[in-house]
Amino acid sequence: MENLRMLRQYFLQKLDSRLNSTSFFEAEDFTVKNEVGSSTNVLSKLTIQYRFDKRFSFVANVFSTKRGSDDYGSVMPANSIQCSFSPGPMTNQDAASVTGEDGLLSLVGEWMTLCQQELAATPIARQVAAQREQIEQLIEEAAEVPNTYFTKEEAAEVFLKLNELEEQLKSVITARDLDRAAMQKETDALHREFEALRTQVNALTKRNWLGAALVRMTKWAAEPENAKILKGGADIVKGWLPPPSP
Repeated sequence: MENLRMLRQYFLQKLDSRLNSTSFFEAEDFTVKNEVGSSTNVLSKLTIQYRFDKRFSFVANVFSTKRGSDDYGSVMPANSIQCSFSPGPMTNQDAASVTGEDGLLSLVGEWMTLCQQELAATPIARQVAAQREQIEQLIEEAAEVPNTYFTKEEAAEVFLKLNELEEQLKSVITARDLDRAAMQKETDALHREFEALRTQVNALTKRNWLGAALVRMTKWAAEPENAKILKGGADIVKGWLPPPSP
């Protein structure tokens, strides 16, 4: 009978316990499908799907106790379980081969960790993508700025503006409830970024320098404490540049 090739209820009970073994997921967050394999060599097929994000799935093909071939003609060792899952450790999809129920349950646990990591990273990735899109738009707007170098006098004026803004942003850091080491670390990092902008004033054209400044301005403005200082940040930096020659 075909149903004799499907996974035992005892194993499915252990799988349910594994799906319920973290504080992040509940077993009910997943659908589990137990099917007969697609060939004589594949006894059964297990499919686990995360209900709330269809990107996340785990498929296991359980091969027979005899050496055989998978659906694509590849020779598989006896008792092997061929798995494909998404997400993978580095890519959106990966595959692995394990042996026995312990190997399979262990791999399911690793996949759940990957799912948790991806869910935690998604809002950050979305925020980074939006920020990058904003930066690209600002850099496109910078194309109207002359592609000429700063004069000595213009550079000196921009230096003063950078120094003033650095002091303002440093005051935000010092107002936070940070220990001395953490505060020093943040102010040092901020100083390095401003030092880079000061160096670039004499190395880049006005247009390219504005692009570099806007990248950092967008990053700093993402911090809520800096919002008031950097309100209209792009216009602030553009205002530092001399008007184009008629």
